[in-house]
Parts: sequence; C-alpha cells; structure tokens
Amino acid sequence: MSELIGYVTKVEAKSGTSKAGKPYTVFNVFAIQKNGEEIRVGWGFDAPNFQEGVWIKTQLEQNGQYLNYKGAHVEVKAGPAPAASASPQTTGTSTAGPDRQASIIYQNSRTAAINLVDILERADALPISTAKAKAGEAKRFEQLTEIVEKLTVQFYHDVDTLRLLESVADAGNVEVKARGELPAEVEAPPEVAEPDQDDFDDEIPF
Repeated sequence: MSELIGYVTKVEAKSGTSKAGKPYTVFNVFAIQKNGEEIRVGWGFDAPNFQEGVWIKTQLEQNGQYLNYKGAHVEVKAGPAPAASASPQTTGTSTAGPDRQASIIYQNSRTAAINLVDILERADALPISTAKAKAGEAKRFEQLTEIVEKLTVQFYHDVDTLRLLESVADAGNVEVKARGELPAEVEAPPEVAEPDQDDFDDEIPF
C-alpha cells in the first residue's frame, strides 16, 4: 500500500461491453502529487465521489507499473492547484499523457502474448499447420504472428479497461465448510494512527 496525496486534474470514464455481453464503465483518476509528478490511478468500476479540481488523500495498491484504488477511505478537500501543475515531471510509475501510458501497456501486453504463445506451442496447444514443407513453414509463421498480434490487442484492452474483473469469476470466491467450531469472538484489528498534520506542506489542505 502507498499513500496518495494529490490534486485531481482529470476523472476519466471508459465504457464497453464484456465478453458476456454486459455493459461496464471503468474509471481512471489523474492527479498531481506534492512533488509535481502526475500519475494515473485505476479506480475500478465504481465512480469516485469527487471531480477535478480538488485534493484527495487515500491509500493505493501497486500492481507492477500501475497504481490501483481498492476501496480505501478517501479524504477530499478544496485547495489551490500545485504550482508545478502546468508542466509535471514524470517517473516510471507516472504518465506524461495517454500516448506514454498506452505505449507501456502495449509493450507489456506484447511480451505477455509472446510468452503465452511460446507456452502453448511447446504444449502443442495451438491451431497451426503441421506441414513440414517450406509452404508449411511460411504458413506457421503467418499463423503464429497473427496469434501474437491478436493476443497483444486482447491483453492491451484487458489492462486498459480492467474488463476481466467484470467478466471472469473470482477463483477465490468459493465456499469452504468450517472444520470444527469457530471461535466465539474475533479480535478487532488494531487501529492505525492518522499521520500528523504537520507532516504536510502548508499549501496542501490536509
């Protein structure tokens, strides 16, 4: 988990239809942090309870190169935009715009597609030609290239829209019968102290 304190510059909504035919809308939040870096946060399928032009403070989860919101408490306060908002800096986990973010997602999706095709080919699980002649080699090249390209596009949109969260059942969502008696009471988790307000800069309203 990592803490986000940022000024919201954009709330983006993308709609589509899952493979099961169900419509969905996924949200992304763009925010500028105290150090001037702009990041994109995958907000999931529930619309955020704020709009552009406010400061937010919440907890995020790191998923590879991406930051995702997983339902933590969000504090929202009014305040001036950071001085560096006109030309934010970027890091490996931030984005300078849709083109850079799309490039990162595409690169990762293509690598994942190539790895999957390699696994399937070694398992003899690909619908490709088995002819040994030169014509067969050329046909397999075309078929493997087409499969990689199709999987790349599929994986790209899986990441960009998070649509698998809507269309694929959670394998961990199973009922397990209890063995023996359950304890009568479960101790509540310890309370986490809020950070000291003096830790933040004066211009940030938290």
